[in-house]
Amino acid sequence: ACTDAIHKYHKHSWLFPRIRACFDELQSTSKYRTKVFSFELWNIMEVDKLPQTIEELKSNSKCKLVAGEIGYTVGAAYTSLTGYHTENSSGNVQLLATGK
Repeated sequence: ACTDAIHKYHKHSWLFPRIRACFDELQSTSKYRTKVFSFELWNIMEVDKLPQTIEELKSNSKCKLVAGEIGYTVGAAYTSLTGYHTENSSGNVQLLATGK
């Protein structure tokens, strides 16, 4: 979801299918020290009941993905690659939450 949203947000994105496939491989195996991460910020202010699972969150039309970022770690060092936001200040909130 996050890479799709980043690709939509940035009209000329470098997230080509082959790069996404490499990220998927890095994320799905433990044979590399490099790990890829996706951070997402969802606006759930309109929901009546707090979603309990990521599936509930994504399937609820009142929950909106409003910011996100992808990055990677090598050992203990994290590097942000790119991100996006769709609501004012949501990118700042997502960035602060990533740092926590």
